[in-house]
Amino acid sequence: MGKTNWLRQSLNRLDVRVVIFLSIALLPLGVISVFQTALVSQATARQSRLSLQLLTEQAAYRERRVIEGAFGAARALSTTIPDLLTDAEGCQDRFQRFLRATEDYTFAGFLGADGMVKCSSSPGVYDFRDSETVQRILSERIRSVEIIADPQVSEVPVVNIREPVYENDQFLGFLTISLPHSAIEDTEVSPSGGRALELITFNANGDVLTAQLGSENVQNRIPANRDLSAFIGAPPTAFTDVDGLGRERVFAVVPVIANAVYALGRWEGDSEVAGLGNRYWSGAIFPVVMWLTSLIVAYIAMHRMVIRHVRLLQAKMRAFALHRELRDDGDDSDMPTELTDMNRTLSRMTEIVLRDEADLENTLHERDVLLKEVHHRVKNNLQLISSIMNMQMRKVREPETHAVLQRLQDRVLGLAMVHRNLYQTSELSRVEADVLIRDIANQIIGVGRAGIEHLDLQMELDNQMTLYPDQAVPLSLMASEAITNAVKYLGTPEHGSPWLSVTLLRQEDGQLLFEVANSQGSPTVAEDGNEVGSGLGSRLIEAFARQLGSSVEIEATDKIFRLWVKFPVREFDFAAAVGPADTRT
Repeated sequence: MGKTNWLRQSLNRLDVRVVIFLSIALLPLGVISVFQTALVSQATARQSRLSLQLLTEQAAYRERRVIEGAFGAARALSTTIPDLLTDAEGCQDRFQRFLRATEDYTFAGFLGADGMVKCSSSPGVYDFRDSETVQRILSERIRSVEIIADPQVSEVPVVNIREPVYENDQFLGFLTISLPHSAIEDTEVSPSGGRALELITFNANGDVLTAQLGSENVQNRIPANRDLSAFIGAPPTAFTDVDGLGRERVFAVVPVIANAVYALGRWEGDSEVAGLGNRYWSGAIFPVVMWLTSLIVAYIAMHRMVIRHVRLLQAKMRAFALHRELRDDGDDSDMPTELTDMNRTLSRMTEIVLRDEADLENTLHERDVLLKEVHHRVKNNLQLISSIMNMQMRKVREPETHAVLQRLQDRVLGLAMVHRNLYQTSELSRVEADVLIRDIANQIIGVGRAGIEHLDLQMELDNQMTLYPDQAVPLSLMASEAITNAVKYLGTPEHGSPWLSVTLLRQEDGQLLFEVANSQGSPTVAEDGNEVGSGLGSRLIEAFARQLGSSVEIEATDKIFRLWVKFPVREFDFAAAVGPADTRT
């Protein structure tokens, strides 16, 4: 393992890599001759491919002339379609006169975008709406050529030419022209040295249109490992492959009508196309000498001009990264210009980074001071409001009003505790939830336990649970309401002392469980009839639970009343924090 690591580290060094690559590049002079021979062979093969493509293109001259003529006629007729669609008799007469003027075609008509042929050289209307082929052609909206072995109109197999028709960029349908399949099927391939075997044409879907030796068993005569449709849109090419019977053949593919019809020439296997010829190797002694020379020269040159300077830059960057140390540049006059620029740029960059870090540290310190001051002032203002409410409570004579003000004061003090925790914590953006809940519970129980003897207070709070303010605020208010209600309705069990339990635990799924439970039994505080339950506290608890993304669960028996909320810990939601508060109850 040690030798492997040493070898890997050695190969990763810049000087070793450069020396290896340069020496390998200069090593095999024999490869030069091989390469030159390969170039000659490739040039010969390229010329052979071009020759085969040219011969295939010449052989497909008849097909090109016939099909291009049909497309030209279709384009000419398509210009009159918008005017003829409203004149069925005139439309039919126009197509019939076209057929009489040219004896090469058997049918001409217009296939509408709805799949109907209402205007053609034949009387009647033809419905192709149920034809999957026609629907596919209408959806593609491109010129196409297709062979129809059993046409509805013509008596012999035809080749159907379709040209899309548009008016003001709106697709109207296809101008379709049919010509006898025999018009292009009887083409003869001009032989070239006796090597030409057959010419096959196919359309954009890879369907064979014509084959010189007939359409029967044509799959045995086309490339076995290539789909004909893959040549659509591709440039002319020539390649070697086996046909359906496993015989090695050379094929050439050229476009007859771009993206519509292609010609496939099938030829006997030819070494000029498939091979690269013989290779000739030079002697071994001279390349070895050149390799050793290149090794020495490359190492000296790279070490002198690059490696030693790169190592200096590396040491300088490491010192800055680890210790923020700025090393003296020294004399860099013998450095190459590029490395000199890198060295000076690095020096400027380190100075800028140090200055920016100092500015950032000052900015963060100022921000922390300002945030602490904001939270401190908010806490003081809330406590001032609580004091004003306390003064008002002393003057109130009605017990119900006094109770309402007391509950409102508890809620204000709950908010004050959140801000007190925010400015006392080291991380100003997060609140320690366990400390917050403990303070709220102690405050409420300290105020509300008057007249309650031997209260057993149980608090189970996980440590170091922090929340962002957008969850800490509703949690504190919900805790205040829940604990206040628990104290208000606390009962003494038949055997034992009254008890109250406050729990905040992290669950296995990452959520937090907040629970308040109290004993049931005889009231611990005498009912004076001054407080009338309005249900506001329960509605507030439900509203705060919704803000936490959860709901309230309650279990009530003769011996215990238990309320709990299980909610996920979320990242800070800025939009929710600055948006309007959810006041639904």
